[in-house]
Amino acid sequence: MAKDSSGNLAYARELAKIPGFRVFPSSETALADAPRDGYAGCISATVNIDPRSSQRLWRDQENAGLLDHARSLRHTIAANPLIPAVKYLVGKRSGNAVWNRILLPQMPIIDAKKLEGLGALRIGALVEA
Repeated sequence: MAKDSSGNLAYARELAKIPGFRVFPSSETALADAPRDGYAGCISATVNIDPRSSQRLWRDQENAGLLDHARSLRHTIAANPLIPAVKYLVGKRSGNAVWNRILLPQMPIIDAKKLEGLGALRIGALVEA
C-alpha cells in the first residue's frame, strides 16, 4: 500500500499496476481516474473540508459537476499554505476556535484576501442527483 504525496500521477499509475498493491494519491481530483488508473481511493487533507462530495465522486467518477467542484475546492485551498487553510476551514465549519491554533513551522493565514477566498468556498453545496 502507498499513499503518494508527490502529486506525480504518472508515478502513482505505475505503482497501481503492481498486482495487489493499493495506491492512494494525495488529491481527491484523482478519484475521477480511479477505475482507469487502478487507484484504491485517495488520502487528501482537503477531503476533510468536503468529505461528502469526495465520497460521491468516488461512487460517480463520471460526474463532471462533482469533478469540477473537487478541482475548484482543491485549487482554492492549495493556493494557501495547506495545513493552515484546512484548519481555518474546519474551524469555520465547526465553530470551534481551537482549530485556529497553528503550530510552528506553520503560520496562520492573515492575508484578508486569502481568508475571503477561503470563506467564499462552496462546501457541500452540490445537490445529489
